[in-house]
Amino acid sequence: DIYQLSLFLKSGGYPKSVTLFWTRPQIVYAGLDINAISRLDISKASYRADFYLWFRYKGEFDEIENIEFPDSVNPVKLGNPVSEKKEGDITIKTYRITADLKTDLDFHNYPFDTHKLKIKFRHKDIVRDSLIYVPDTLGMSGTKNKDIHVGTSEIDAATGWHIKDKTFYENIITNVSSLGISEYCDDRKIINYSEFCAQISIDKDPSASILRFFLPVIILLLILYVSYFINIEHLFIRLIIPLAVLIANSFYHAKLLLDLHVEYITTLEYSYLAMYLLITLSFLFVLITNKLLKKEKYKTLKLLLYSGRIVYPLIILVVAFTYFF
Repeated sequence: DIYQLSLFLKSGGYPKSVTLFWTRPQIVYAGLDINAISRLDISKASYRADFYLWFRYKGEFDEIENIEFPDSVNPVKLGNPVSEKKEGDITIKTYRITADLKTDLDFHNYPFDTHKLKIKFRHKDIVRDSLIYVPDTLGMSGTKNKDIHVGTSEIDAATGWHIKDKTFYENIITNVSSLGISEYCDDRKIINYSEFCAQISIDKDPSASILRFFLPVIILLLILYVSYFINIEHLFIRLIIPLAVLIANSFYHAKLLLDLHVEYITTLEYSYLAMYLLITLSFLFVLITNKLLKKEKYKTLKLLLYSGRIVYPLIILVVAFTYFF
């Protein structure tokens, strides 16, 4: 018993009746090839993966199919292998799997966001002392590094997403438990599991994101800028323009908040917040110039008009430069 053995070692004792030996863990090489990534649902943080999964191991290992995918929406069963081959005492079993998986998404840089989709599995019962999953560098050739990086394009281009990179590595899952044994409560047992992880990085073309998400903002900026050139005697028109821009900006902002259920501010939302600031300045500009007109302070009015036409684009350039550079 590993736990009892650890107690002996901690106490400094070495009972003569105990024979110490070390059993080497079973090494299972695992590889994964993506066939397709589909049904990528940003709002639900889920996607569907179609992939081949194979295991290469030496000797006998009857527990190869007793694995679990912690991020799967529904339990995944391997079923019968699509291929099984023996090369001496080496066995290679290949399975084809289609699974709906959950994932963690980071939208801080939305709509220029990059996401890392992960396909992970581990054995349900066997701990790392007895079983270790190792990325199959032999089966997934093309790298000499510890981690494997493979450029690929197995995702539907119509979605706008592209697979940028794939990385494979072993992760160690640690659980701490008394295992329900009262004597272990004060010194609970650490249980480690070997987990195979495939990390798929996806991103979008930045130019497409600019056209789709920032074009409305650019148009609103131009419309708002027009108010600085309208005859100052047309007060109603000069007020209705920033009001219309405010309504449109609020609509796009509300749509963003409904589409993305996040508790932090994204890049796109910062642009809407900046628009609110510019709209407020435009309202103040209209009101101040109208007040100067009524007081017939034409010299100050002329200076303010030219200043507004120069300061407005400068604010936009400074904000854009601050973010992008």
